[in-house]
Amino acid sequence: MDKTVTFRKKIIHYSIEGNGKPVLLLHGFGEDKYIWKDQVINLQKKHLVIIPDLPGTGKSDLLEGDNIQISDYADCIKAIIIQEKIKSFVMIGHSMGGYIVLAYFKKYQKDLSGLGLFHSHAFADSEIKITIRKKAISFINTNGGSAFLKLSTPELFHNLPTCNHAMALLLQNGKSFNKKTLIQYYDAMAMRTSTILELSE
Repeated sequence: MDKTVTFRKKIIHYSIEGNGKPVLLLHGFGEDKYIWKDQVINLQKKHLVIIPDLPGTGKSDLLEGDNIQISDYADCIKAIIIQEKIKSFVMIGHSMGGYIVLAYFKKYQKDLSGLGLFHSHAFADSEIKITIRKKAISFINTNGGSAFLKLSTPELFHNLPTCNHAMALLLQNGKSFNKKTLIQYYDAMAMRTSTILELSE
């Protein structure tokens, strides 16, 4: 079932499938909610699965304002949880989605019965990584979002025939990303803080 929530006067799209204990899945940078389609098929048999398109992805509006933080995206997810009247859930994120999971944990820990990260971590960006992100932003500004994803997406996959279909879908979906969205994501990732301390408590 496709649904929407209004967050800061922006429309955010998400899907809900199945019944049972709630699980929320967050896609990563340059992806959309359909990255989870195979996992949803199995999870929905025993769980209520919530799959948002992050602001600026799919049909979801991009957040407005300067210095949008990863925590702003976490607040967006909180709006979905409030609308669905969910008291406790498991939250799983891939890549940038994992950073949002950790930001949510930092602000709304009592909501979470568990969390999971795929290809993500709790550390802040190093100075080297921030420099790399700034170079990527410069490339996106000059060449556009689709050109950047066409260049960067293949680096995420092993050179295996089984990966070709998934990579082709990501590249096709990547054509819908505008540069403003990708730049906002990269800026937010570069500004995020470590959550190592919170996880160790």
